Amino acid sequence: MQMKTGKTPGNDHITTEMLKHGHGTLVPVLTRLFNTCLMQQATPKHMADSSTILLFKKGDLLQLKNYRPILLLSIIYKLLTKVINYRIEHILDESQPPEQASY
Repeated sequence: MQMKTGKTPGNDHITTEMLKHGHGTLVPVLTRLFNTCLMQQATPKHMADSSTILLFKKGDLLQLKNYRPILLLSIIYKLLTKVINYRIEHILDESQPPEQASY
């Protein structure tokens, strides 16, 4: 799975670069975590915590309308959602009739 590097981390301060560097060690740990989340249909309490920052667009610095909110999520949470999406896509692709594949 592709994950972009150079992104600001979430509240856990874990970056994509850290996950890529520790790939060999972390894959079994994350696999167990993700499988547990899927079986229990829940995530650890703080995994989905986020921070919102305001990114200035242009104009008057004192006007709130000139800022765009950015949600900072845990990279591990983002990776979990990618895994779930990947699994759902494969299930849906297999059950989709060929005549609807182009839609």
